[in-house]
Amino acid sequence: MEYRFNAKEWRGLALEERVKRCRLMAHEARALAQTASGSLRQSYVRLAEQWESLLTDMQREATAMGGRATWSLARMIERMWRPGG
Repeated sequence: MEYRFNAKEWRGLALEERVKRCRLMAHEARALAQTASGSLRQSYVRLAEQWESLLTDMQREATAMGGRATWSLARMIERMWRPGG
């Protein structure tokens, strides 16, 4: 994956791909936090938390839509959000 965020491209992605990208970005931010120091470390951790928060919001929205297919999508998002998922 190319490390960039493009809103126009993002809107065109399937939810599954958005989830993958959020998870990857959170993982990368946490990896950077491990080697950073001081306020930079804190910034990387906050950035990772924001990507993870977006995953949670996607899950909540998918669940709120209702329906069996949506529930399955919400479960998939939950599995992808978990470290090692």
